[in-house]
Parts: sequence; structure tokens; C-alpha cells
Amino acid sequence: VLSKEENMSSSSPSFHTPPSKKISMVPSTPKSTPPASDDEDELIDELHINDPVHGYMEIPDAIKTIIDTPHFQRLRNLKQLGTSYWVFPGASHNRFEHSIGVMFLARKLLTRIHSKQPKLGITPDEFFCVSAAALLHDIGHS
Repeated sequence: VLSKEENMSSSSPSFHTPPSKKISMVPSTPKSTPPASDDEDELIDELHINDPVHGYMEIPDAIKTIIDTPHFQRLRNLKQLGTSYWVFPGASHNRFEHSIGVMFLARKLLTRIHSKQPKLGITPDEFFCVSAAALLHDIGHS
């Protein structure tokens, strides 16, 4: 996890762990700024990543644990678009950024399905499994 100063100089998403706040078991809808809460019933520190495309992305603690592993951090060094950046300088994305974005969009989709079809009874474990699968889909690349 990078400090705020380190992120100011890089084009990678910035990482920020906000003060403890209340969250529900089901992720909230994405917002452009991290939400704040004064409730003290359930306090959990979540990682927030400020992405240039998606804004603030909430990262649950269980997913943060996966992100913090050396196996996942290795994706920072792998280019998502191969050598395309030699021809297109803006095509400099890495698999780390890509995987976090895919995880965010998968959670957003599952949240939408959960809100539109509550009879499906999507559980927190299913949210975790979908999130982890989306996050780890590129882990085997070299």
C-alpha cells in the first residue's frame, strides 16, 4: 500500500485507508468520494483506491488481504497491453490496475443484481467469491 505522497507522482491508482466507518455486508453503490459515517455499531477499515476512471473504489478487508500478497503485487510489473505502449504512449496500464478495476466492476454488477433481484439471496460469501475471482483472473500471467 502506497503513501499519499508516493501516489502524487505516479499515474497508478492511489491508495487510501480512511478512518473506521460502518459498512453493510452488501457493498454500497460507488461514490466519487469515500462515504463517512458516525455510527459505531460495526467499525471496519476498508481500503479505498482512487482510480482515474472509476473514482473511489471500496476494497473490503478480505480482498485487501489478497491484494497485499506478493503473488498479486507481482502484477504491478506486467503490462496489460504488452508492447503497445511503444506505439501508443497512453497504453501503459499494468495487470495490477486492470485486475482491481475488474474486481470493482464485478462487485458493482453483483450489487446491482442484488438490489434488483433480492429473491436471489446473494450472500456475503458469494460477494467475496465473485470479487476474488475477478481480482485473480490474471494471476497466472507472466
